[in-house]
Amino acid sequence: SAHPGINDETGRGRISAIRNQLIDQFLLPRHMYVLWLDADLVHVPANLISQLHHANPGGISAPLVLLDRTGGVDLQPEPAATARPQDIAVAKNMVFYDTAAFVQEGQVIEQGRHCRRYHLNYGTVSKYRPFFNVSARVRRRRRAVPCDSVGTVYLIPSEVYRWRSPGRRGVWRLRHFAHLLTEHFPVVHAAKYLLGLHVAAAPWVVVVHANLPYHGEAWHGQSFDRSRWVDIPRNDGYTDGGLR
Repeated sequence: SAHPGINDETGRGRISAIRNQLIDQFLLPRHMYVLWLDADLVHVPANLISQLHHANPGGISAPLVLLDRTGGVDLQPEPAATARPQDIAVAKNMVFYDTAAFVQEGQVIEQGRHCRRYHLNYGTVSKYRPFFNVSARVRRRRRAVPCDSVGTVYLIPSEVYRWRSPGRRGVWRLRHFAHLLTEHFPVVHAAKYLLGLHVAAAPWVVVVHANLPYHGEAWHGQSFDRSRWVDIPRNDGYTDGGLR
């Protein structure tokens, strides 16, 4: 069957089609989780999967995604186990990277809100520490932050992609498609509000994204059609359509 976004020639449209095809081709009955991980990361903890699972068992879990402002020239292979994400961010002059994909629970999504230069942010996470709108007590106790959406890197139960429901136009499935809040949003948001899965970020688990201009590549999603804001209702049958 045709994938949502299969004829969408935008960057996110092509990525969405690839994600859906990977799921169809390689997800086996014995697989319990899918780990989505961007290829342009320069630091990933060796125990990333176990940390994400421990932070939010059975749910959709993501780490803190920081931007490498140095080009990767002075990154250590592994930050100290006791280092706080805030300390790492200050030491490396880092800021939060995926401000478009991460939406903290209970926060209002503002269309057209500027979060960083040359990038329209429609998520809710700040690019500066403490990043998430939580109390210092919550940060000290290493409690996962409830979210409505995440991106860049996340562990997601495979049941999300196996879910089926009869609908007016045939069988409904949760699929990725291009959206203003990234192609992750339609699946992650629906998994939370349609399937009841807990979505959370673990700020003490840190991954670092490459400084793309340093490597000769432009930032992702600079010129994106704002009409994508309403694509969820247009793709009825793939998500619950519940923007707030």
